[in-house]
Parts: sequence; C-alpha cells; structure tokens
Amino acid sequence: MMNHLENMIVGLNATAEIPEIDTEATSETGGATEAPKTETKMDIQFQPKNFVKGTRYMGAGMLGIFVVIGLIIIVTAVLNRVTAPKKNS
Repeated sequence: MMNHLENMIVGLNATAEIPEIDTEATSETGGATEAPKTETKMDIQFQPKNFVKGTRYMGAGMLGIFVVIGLIIIVTAVLNRVTAPKKNS
C-alpha cells in the first residue's frame, strides 16, 4: 500500500486493479458474477505549474466567500437598525 502512495506522490505511473462485473443474470449463478480483475495504468503526476494556476481559482472563490459574508453582515446591520424599537426620550 505504501509503495502505491509513494508512486502517486513522486509522479510515477501507478497501477490499480479495477474489477469488472458481468451484469447478465444467469439461472445457474442467480445474478451478476465478478469477472477476472484487470490492471489499468493511471498516469498521476504532481505538476507545480498546475498548482500555481489553481491558486487563481482558489483566490477567486475565497474572495467570493468574503463578499457574500460581508453582504450578510451589512444586510443584518441594516435590518437591525430599521426594525429596532424607537427610544422615546
């Protein structure tokens, strides 16, 4: 298990076994049977350039969150002032 994780981290080709299931129901087995497992090559690589490109989208998402939170605070403050009971002095 650890060797598989190390391969993914350093960017080497990793292999995974994906079972294929036969969905044809047969009267002998009474349902679906599992076919022999096959290996599939996956090319998983860490590319710092793509990580840096992704920070732009992350920053835009965080900015959007802060804008929405700010709007909620402003609307709440305005509603509190508008609906507050008036003081008679």
